[in-house]
Amino acid sequence: MPPKDRFIIHSRAVVCSDVDLKGEVTIGSNTVVHPKVAIYAIAGPIVIGSGCIIEEGVVIVNRRKDVMRIGDENHFEINSRLECPTMGSCNVIGTRARVHHTASLSSYCVIQPAVVFSPATPEILPDYSVIFDEGGSERRIWSGQGAEQERALRQKHAEYLRELLPKFNRQRKGDID
Repeated sequence: MPPKDRFIIHSRAVVCSDVDLKGEVTIGSNTVVHPKVAIYAIAGPIVIGSGCIIEEGVVIVNRRKDVMRIGDENHFEINSRLECPTMGSCNVIGTRARVHHTASLSSYCVIQPAVVFSPATPEILPDYSVIFDEGGSERRIWSGQGAEQERALRQKHAEYLRELLPKFNRQRKGDID
């Protein structure tokens, strides 16, 4: 039996009303969810941390019974898709990129635009990994240089969106956390 729909949306989160939510979904403080996003907790719950930016057309799916945990300050760009069971903090999933259920991300990872990352066996990407070819096989570890500047820029971007989106989109409310 599929889980009952239950949404816990933090009072400081900005979630547009035309976001498609199914199952048990928790959205943390200062997270911004653009219009036309789909978050489906099909088998188990999804917990999204604070300060994330989820742009238009993003699809997040949990097909496992375990809780899908998404850390803080992650950025999901337009039309990306995520099915990985766990994700650390400060990751970037590029435009039209896909991360399948066999992959988990640590922190500060980057999946470049249009990359399909679908390892044949379950894999946890180490911190600071960058996947940059369309097949998802080319990768590098970056030094982390500039990570704090990027994080500050992402926080400023989220702050701007928290101000702007409510002016042009109706907001969705859930149980207040």
